[in-house]
Amino acid sequence: FGISLENKQTRFASAMELLTENIRGKFAAMDLEGPLSTSTSLRGSFAYKDNPRVRVTFNTEDNTAVFDGGKRFSDLTFSGRFINRYYQDDAAVREDVKNFRIQLPELKGNYRDLLFQIKDMELASSPNAEDAFKAKIQAKGSPESLNDFVEDQHWSFEGGHFEMSSAIDGRGLDAGSIISASQSQFTLEDTRIINNDNGVSLPVRGISLSMEDNNTALEELRVAVTPGDDLILRAAFRNFSSLFEEESQAKLHSDFSIESDNLVWDDFIRLLDIANPGRATEKPEVALQDLLRDIQRKYDPDIDIELGRFALGPFLLTDVVSGMHFDGEDLLILDNTTFGLPGGRMEMKGSLDLGSEDRIPLDARLEG
Repeated sequence: FGISLENKQTRFASAMELLTENIRGKFAAMDLEGPLSTSTSLRGSFAYKDNPRVRVTFNTEDNTAVFDGGKRFSDLTFSGRFINRYYQDDAAVREDVKNFRIQLPELKGNYRDLLFQIKDMELASSPNAEDAFKAKIQAKGSPESLNDFVEDQHWSFEGGHFEMSSAIDGRGLDAGSIISASQSQFTLEDTRIINNDNGVSLPVRGISLSMEDNNTALEELRVAVTPGDDLILRAAFRNFSSLFEEESQAKLHSDFSIESDNLVWDDFIRLLDIANPGRATEKPEVALQDLLRDIQRKYDPDIDIELGRFALGPFLLTDVVSGMHFDGEDLLILDNTTFGLPGGRMEMKGSLDLGSEDRIPLDARLEG
């Protein structure tokens, strides 16, 4: 038999009721407020256990989608095709009645003041195989629009501008699988990164980040300590997707480097000195302890530091070079630290105790 249907005013929720539970489940968190224009064809036979081929082409303009009961995507324009088949080759494997494939050549829209465009998107799903997903994504707008999508609610963005491009081709729809299958570029300018736990707000001139093969490079994070004096952070993360997986088999590890031509400790610590009534303490040293512990827990880092000039109270250190690593959560080990002072060069080994209340004691041995 062959049946063809057309409907210029198809309601998304009504269309979902006609599909299998497996397909409905993939879109359970989504609803479209406006109608779709659809054209449907069914081809099959009345033979026992026949699985008729269902093709649906659809399109819409200026629609609104609601995800997770609250996230509203507006001005959505897209066209696409649905077919109740997983495999491209009809003769390859007998298709399960729960199989489907959706193709969207182009989708564009807005989320708040974030503009996005998705091209060549394809989702193939089967209970007998891993979900296959691919897409090319571009987005730009305010970093604040990203806050709703950041799973780590300890941090948020305020102000500035960001741009992102990403190509995804992999299997699995969870965040870890998508991240490990993506090649992405992310840039952000003139924003503030806020620690929601303690109110600390870091002024950031720019962030540049790239991702490929589950490894991520923070090419540069430039913190504006004082006008003309920036602190530059670079990092490489291996097994980055493990941040988004509760039971990851591969642990995240990172290598950080911190650079500055001229850093004044009092200026840097002042960035962390936020008199916020909601904080348990107003001491910036405590905020620094919290920041370092958070880095240790999440990123398992080795840290290299290079400072051209470092003003620490009455002392001016030059050509500071140091390696650091954590021994547990509260002990930061200083490896092979060297610096210049008037009259000579010093070598230092020691540790910083992050477990002390309201201060960060230094235990050090100096030679020079």
